[in-house]
Amino acid sequence: MAMDGKRDLIDPTGMDFEDLRQLVLSRRRLLQLGAVAAGTSALAAVTVHDSQAAPNAQADTPKPGGRLKVLYTNDPDVLDPHLTSSIAAIRVIDLVYESLLGFDEQQKLVPMLAERWEIPDDKTYIFHLRQGVKFHNGRSLVAEDVKYTYERIMNPETGSPQTWYFTAVDQIEVPDPATVKITMKAPFAPFLYALAQPTVSIVPKEEVEKQGGNLNKQAVGTGPFILKEWVPKTKVTYDKNPEYWMGGKPYLDGIDVTIQSDEAVISTSIRAKSTDFVDYVPPKDFDNLKNMKGLTLIEFTGTDWEYLGLNTLKKPFDDKRVRQAIAWTVNVDDIVKNAYFGHATKLTCGPLPSWSWAHCPDAVYPAPDLEKAKALLAESGYPDGFKMTITMGRPAPTYNAAAEVTKAALKQIGIDAEIEGMEWGTWVDKVINQKDFESTITGWHSFIDPDQYLYPQFHTGEFWNWYSYSNPEVDKLLEEGRTTLDQERRKEIYLQLQRMLAEEAVYIFYTNDNVLKAHFDYVKGYQAPPSATNLFFRETWLDR
Repeated sequence: MAMDGKRDLIDPTGMDFEDLRQLVLSRRRLLQLGAVAAGTSALAAVTVHDSQAAPNAQADTPKPGGRLKVLYTNDPDVLDPHLTSSIAAIRVIDLVYESLLGFDEQQKLVPMLAERWEIPDDKTYIFHLRQGVKFHNGRSLVAEDVKYTYERIMNPETGSPQTWYFTAVDQIEVPDPATVKITMKAPFAPFLYALAQPTVSIVPKEEVEKQGGNLNKQAVGTGPFILKEWVPKTKVTYDKNPEYWMGGKPYLDGIDVTIQSDEAVISTSIRAKSTDFVDYVPPKDFDNLKNMKGLTLIEFTGTDWEYLGLNTLKKPFDDKRVRQAIAWTVNVDDIVKNAYFGHATKLTCGPLPSWSWAHCPDAVYPAPDLEKAKALLAESGYPDGFKMTITMGRPAPTYNAAAEVTKAALKQIGIDAEIEGMEWGTWVDKVINQKDFESTITGWHSFIDPDQYLYPQFHTGEFWNWYSYSNPEVDKLLEEGRTTLDQERRKEIYLQLQRMLAEEAVYIFYTNDNVLKAHFDYVKGYQAPPSATNLFFRETWLDR
């Protein structure tokens, strides 16, 4: 039921990882539904705007049937869950595929394909699979599917960007068809969170082999919906999975997704009531829609964060003083105002959001200081500035507006920034594969544990370290952070890391973005998590 005001998404009294470790070591107890919080703290409050906030007497009685009409802004790059990390792909595949673990609407860990698990010591995890789960091709899920999936991700020949989740894995065993035992080389604090990511979802070996080694032609998972059709840049169509293991769900007969990146068209579709649900409301129109009758708007701080990244392989960005000069110049408040129309939060230290237990509140670059910036440029041999290129690939007005604000700011210290736009696929090849760029504005998403925010982007040699940043002290702290199970010590490590990384200024941290969604009041049961997922469409029903 829609309501006015605010509510906390997570009770911050959840069990932390050290409490959990001590519990399992002393009692060897099984972890049941909802028993693991693994170190999360309170998420930012969610505000629900509803111009018709009167109670609905039928809100607690789901009606089965009907098809939900949805607008998404971006098209998936691929359908194979192990070969992507894009928000657009995750939104599509997480209705089809499932992982051993998952998140509830409060972002706490819950069982999914594993109905329970044991942690008999710091390096051993035993997962007991849920019975009666079937893939969409009709075959029952077994433990060998989990072993195959994880070994596929770990295999360098697969080319999965998710290998960093499994670097600590030593051995995967299958004692019986319903049990998976994973032994680690060393303690790995974020492991359970890694296993809850949609990009490590369990897949059937025969479907991979049938499609020649990848799952880009057809998606076959265990999820609540079956993918019927994907027309790139146009639409995605799902039908209900009639054999879904979560009894009675999903309620919907299906979902019809339209891909629409034009913000004007998105807002027009809302006003014309030609869609039921919009995954992303343009920030510039969000406030103007608050008085629309029958429309529920949802807003809260999510997991997404944006930044300006500087390639240390390219001069002059190999010089920390140049990078710091840029950090002292860009006014992030202007980006929040002009790119996000106030619907984002300024980052002042690292990327961890305010709801995270590892959030860094320190202001490393509290406000622009042009004199300091000019002095740093002079010290580094560029007293008159230089020319640079900001390479842009995402068709996102917020990113493009942030680039314009950045360009105007840098002009004040003599840096002439050219904005180079290109197709997304070309950007991926140029930035990620070839590292042939000077700077770019982009972002990350859907993370919970601080290791997920920091390790893959800043550890030497990692796939996601596009900027070729290498710092032995940072590497040491990152490694300590993921192998330390005491949360207070982990917090100290990640606060120190974020201050260091902000000062290093390989990333100029810009914003944590707000989740901005909308649906009409006849759409019931939907929960908006801070991550990119819309898995809670399995709970959604139509009251009409």
